Amino acid sequence: MPTKYPCGICDIGVKYSGIKCTGLCVNWYHAGCQNILEKNLKKWTSQEIGKWQCINCRAEKHPHSSNQVLTDSLSLNSSDTIQDLKNSIIENNLLESSSSQEDKL
Repeated sequence: MPTKYPCGICDIGVKYSGIKCTGLCVNWYHAGCQNILEKNLKKWTSQEIGKWQCINCRAEKHPHSSNQVLTDSLSLNSSDTIQDLKNSIIENNLLESSSSQEDKL
């Protein structure tokens, strides 16, 4: 049975963390299939969601700026990922530190 809202990229049904393109394709997409972090999507306003267009529709609308849009998207996702990694390293160091102090006792 075909899914009601297939992702325009992977064709798997979109149930959670999805967004609908307001461009020509009007397809649904998984946030991850459009290089959008789920935690970032949750912060978007209804106005931002209401005017969002997929990578392909943006490229068709502005063929010369599509590389810049993709670069901006990757930069935003990369900076979030780097911050997540930094936080994880700090947590690991704290856990290792407290564990080694327990061993001394």
